[in-house]
Amino acid sequence: MRANCYRFDAAHGAKPVQRRRVIDSNLCANVERVAKGQSAGKAIDKNASILLLERLEEMTVADAYKEILMRELPHAIHSEAEYEEYLQCAKELIDRRDRSEAEDRYLELVSILIERFEDEDDTIDAADPIVALKELMAVNGVTQAELSKLLGSSGNTSEILASKRSLSKAHIKTLAERFNVSPALFV
Repeated sequence: MRANCYRFDAAHGAKPVQRRRVIDSNLCANVERVAKGQSAGKAIDKNASILLLERLEEMTVADAYKEILMRELPHAIHSEAEYEEYLQCAKELIDRRDRSEAEDRYLELVSILIERFEDEDDTIDAADPIVALKELMAVNGVTQAELSKLLGSSGNTSEILASKRSLSKAHIKTLAERFNVSPALFV
């Protein structure tokens, strides 16, 4: 059932909008009368009519958001495939020029889910200390020459990065202090 209801816009007054579902047809009729300035011969308080119209708009947005949630069934992201699907969904919503308020809310939810997955997935492979060291070097913009100065010898540094030589306790302490990480990362 489609009914004509009104949305209050401060700049343009009351405007008719189509709603898919009307919770209470009497409410819709009352809003229509308020928007037209008629109320069974009674004077209409403008502030009361504005509040009524704003409440109706909130119900419409909440209903539309609820429909999106029921259709899409969003959930925590657990795989790269789901991550890619959510990224595509977010991209489509961002590119849409005429997004509704309900779609804006859904985009916010999708963004939070994407961010959470990226935060959980963005971990350094700590099983190999050399991989962790190379990752820290890349993230911090440290070159092999700078690392050589830090560790004391370019020959040792080359062997360490090639996994031909292990990190000494002194190297581990120095690297942990330089990159502000736990020494356990390099053990």
